[in-house]
Amino acid sequence: MKKISVLTLLIYITGIEMLIAQSGWILKPGGITFDLRCTVMLDSQYSICAGDGNIVLISSNGGFNWQQIPAGNDLMQDIDFINENTGFILNSDYIIKTTNKGLNWTYIDAGPYNKTNIDFINEDTGFISGTDGGDNSPVAYVKKTTNGGLNWDHNAMLDIGAARDVKFFNPQEGAAFVCNRLHITTNGGVNWSRTQFPEGCFNSIYSFNLNSHFSFSNLGKIYMTVNAGVNWTEQNSGTTKHIFNSFFTDSANGYAVGDSGLILRTSNGGTDWTIQNSNTNKKLFDVYFFNRDVGIVVGEDGTILKTTTGGLTFVNSNTNVIPDKFSLSQNFPNPFNPTTTIHYSLSENSYVILKVYGILGNEITTLINERQNAGNYEVTFDGSDLSSGIYFYRLEAESFVETKRMMLLK
Repeated sequence: MKKISVLTLLIYITGIEMLIAQSGWILKPGGITFDLRCTVMLDSQYSICAGDGNIVLISSNGGFNWQQIPAGNDLMQDIDFINENTGFILNSDYIIKTTNKGLNWTYIDAGPYNKTNIDFINEDTGFISGTDGGDNSPVAYVKKTTNGGLNWDHNAMLDIGAARDVKFFNPQEGAAFVCNRLHITTNGGVNWSRTQFPEGCFNSIYSFNLNSHFSFSNLGKIYMTVNAGVNWTEQNSGTTKHIFNSFFTDSANGYAVGDSGLILRTSNGGTDWTIQNSNTNKKLFDVYFFNRDVGIVVGEDGTILKTTTGGLTFVNSNTNVIPDKFSLSQNFPNPFNPTTTIHYSLSENSYVILKVYGILGNEITTLINERQNAGNYEVTFDGSDLSSGIYFYRLEAESFVETKRMMLLK
C-alpha cells in the first residue's frame, strides 16, 4: 500500500476545506452524529459544543481536531461561560459546571422540573428559566443562585406557558420570555411586569438591554422592540424558514440560524437581513461569535460550521504552483457591484492578514486572518452592506505589506 505523507494529507484536507468554504463557512466535523444544541467560543481557536449526546466536544485549534469529554447525560441545550475557565451547561434535568475550560464537569442539582436556559452575570449570581407542571398545564419559572450554582431559590412563577429564555444585565435588571410574552424585572426577579408579543410563540430572543430585544419565530418572523415590549416592529428577514437562535457581535452586526441550513446576517441593526450560503441543509440550532469575523454554528447530526470572515467571503487556493515572490493584485472587477475578487500570492508558508478599510482608514472587515501554505489565492469580497465609495484592501504576509484601492459603485 502506498504511504501518504503527513504534509500531503494536510494539503489534501486543506483543499477540501477550501472547496467547502465557498460561502465563508467551513465544515469542521466533530466525529459525532447526534444533534448539537449549544456552543460557545472562549477565544478564536477554542470552542465548546454540546447537545443530545453524553459528551462535550472541545477544540483548541480552530475546529481542526475535537476532543470528546464525558459529561453525564444527554439533552444538553444551553451553555454559558462566565470567563475563559468557568462555565455551565444546562440539561433539561440538571446543570453541569466546569472550572477548567470544559475539560472536567461536575453535577449540580437545581431541583425538579424542566429547564430551558441559563444565564450567569458573575461567578456567584446566575439565573435559570424552566417550565413546571408538565405539557398539559405548563407554568414558566425563574430560579436564582447567589453562590455559584450550589443552591437555587425558586425566584418567581412567571406565567402560564413554556419558558423560552432568561437574560440578566446586572443583578437587578433582567428579562424572561414565555411563549408570546416578555417579562421584565428591575429588582432581581422579585417582581415582574409583562408585555404581549405581537403574534404566536417565538423560538428565541436576543436581548441588548432592558428595553431592546429581538424575537425570532417560526416562518422567518423577526420582531424588534426598543421599549421593553410595549411596541414591536417586524424586520425584513427575507425567509420563511424557522429561526432557532441568534447572536449579535454589536448593536449593528448579528446572525440568526435555523431550518434547512439557514444563516441570516444583518449589518444595520436588524432592519434588513441577508441569507448566507451555509453549504448544508441540516437544521442549525445555535450560533456564537467571538468577534465580528470569527464565529461558530452547530446543528443537526453533529454539524459544526466555522467562519473567520463573518461568512461574507470565500477563498480558492492553488498550492500546486509555488510563486517566486509575494504579491497582491488589483481586484477585479473594479469598479464593482456588489462583489469583487482579490488575488494574492505567497512564495512561502506565511501568516496572512487581509483587511478592508474605508477611505478614512476605518477597518471594515477582516477577510483572512490565518496561516496559509505557499501558493496562489483568491478571495471574494461582498460589499452588499456598504455604500458606494473608495475602499482599500491591505495584505500582510511575513515582511510583505501592500495596500491597493478599489471602488464600489452601486
